[in-house]
Amino acid sequence: MKRGIREEILDLNNKGMAAPSKLRSVASGAGSLLNRAKSSGSSSSGSSGSGGEGGPKLTSVVMIIIVILVLIVGFVTINAYGKTEQGKTTLLKVTEAVEEYNPVSWYFDLLEEQKVLDVWEADTNSSSTKKGIELWGMIPLTMGSGGSVSVPMGQQFEAVYDIEFHEVEDFSFNVDFFCQLEDLSDNVEGYGSIIPYPHFDSFDQSQTVTCKIDGETTAELTPGFAYDIVGWLEFPFETMDVTLPVYFASDEVYDVIRDSDDDFFDYYGIDESGKIRAIYNGEPLRVGIGISYSGREEQPVYVRDGSSPAIGISIENAWGGDVVDITDMYFYIPKGIKVDSELSGNPASYSCPFEYLGVVDDLNMYRLNQQTKEEMFTTYYEADLPILGDTSLSGNERNFLCWLEIEDGFAGTLYTEKEYIVDVKYIYRTNQRATPMTIVDTTTEEIPA
Repeated sequence: MKRGIREEILDLNNKGMAAPSKLRSVASGAGSLLNRAKSSGSSSSGSSGSGGEGGPKLTSVVMIIIVILVLIVGFVTINAYGKTEQGKTTLLKVTEAVEEYNPVSWYFDLLEEQKVLDVWEADTNSSSTKKGIELWGMIPLTMGSGGSVSVPMGQQFEAVYDIEFHEVEDFSFNVDFFCQLEDLSDNVEGYGSIIPYPHFDSFDQSQTVTCKIDGETTAELTPGFAYDIVGWLEFPFETMDVTLPVYFASDEVYDVIRDSDDDFFDYYGIDESGKIRAIYNGEPLRVGIGISYSGREEQPVYVRDGSSPAIGISIENAWGGDVVDITDMYFYIPKGIKVDSELSGNPASYSCPFEYLGVVDDLNMYRLNQQTKEEMFTTYYEADLPILGDTSLSGNERNFLCWLEIEDGFAGTLYTEKEYIVDVKYIYRTNQRATPMTIVDTTTEEIPA
């Protein structure tokens, strides 16, 4: 059985983004076509422009002059036409037509289409809308009038990290602090010292951390210019136990519901309000789970010949910072269900890079294959890009899809309720926060007239 087009798009999405050679090959194809056209044109010009033994004939020289004049006149005419409203409209249509058949643009359009095809969502737990620590700002220790900060040249400056704790009192994960001095064009002018330490094995709300810019650094800055003290945090974190209830129904139930005016839940009096989604607790990385490759909420899963069950997993950067790395990832499905390796191509497939580990608590356990993970994210590591961020390359979402095999009789005579569970461990980098300061020259020497 061949894999579906959505599986192919998932693989193209991940492999294309992970291996720049894929994109280069697409662009190279376009370039080769252009080169062939150029070569053809050059060859043609050469045969008509070369003559006998001595050099170009007089007629060839005349033709070249005529062509140059035509090009000049054409350029002036097109340029003038392009400034008219009708010309602007025509130019826009031509640009759109060229863009439509540009293979590089087509590739990126395909990546965007993939996000529409395969998105599995999650609802946030109403009692835990956010969980983790977040950097809200950098607060200067010395404030000037009107909230501005003026720092004399050669004087040190300190700003406090304003950290908000969400649903965690003592943050048991290690935390790394960073800060730097930037001009208003985001050029780095220097680095700050983290007081008392740049690294904490654990962190609690009683601890105060500051970024100090020393006097030697401020002495080299330009008086009257504004600068930003920029800080951020980086820490490992987990989005755990994201759970999707899944109903499995027998072939007999399928026949009953097909001939009924009610849906499955109404027919059997199950209070699910027709909407079943995974629940997550508001961590920086949101995890969504789906049971259909289409991304639609299609429950129950009918255990019958010809059906194509799947588990879809979407990981999304929900807080707006950067997911620097996915360090580990697991999903758990009930015994009696396993990944169809022939269709999914796991663990080498970039859309289903998971390997079977065994049975844990009566669930089949699958883990993100480390070798495939390294291959998928090589480009990001080498370019120092986040796995999930706000860049045009990484985007803020990544999707996985694995096709499943379900044992006959798994649903029983009617139906059964089970769960799919996903755990993800990652390294998260908060949004950068800044506080402005202006360097002033406090010398009193008079400037000669």
